Amino acid sequence: MMIQRINTRIRKSNNEGIFHNSRGDIAALGKVCNELIDKVNELVDAINQLKK
Repeated sequence: MMIQRINTRIRKSNNEGIFHNSRGDIAALGKVCNELIDKVNELVDAINQLKK
């Protein structure tokens, strides 16, 4: 079982003014956090299989 790398990157917003896209920023952070949770769980499962 190959564990896939996470390729999602968080980039600085292009909006340099006073207003920025808070909802978009939160959505991007939420997406990456969920990917990290999935990846950690995948690694835990792989380690548990190795220990059996």
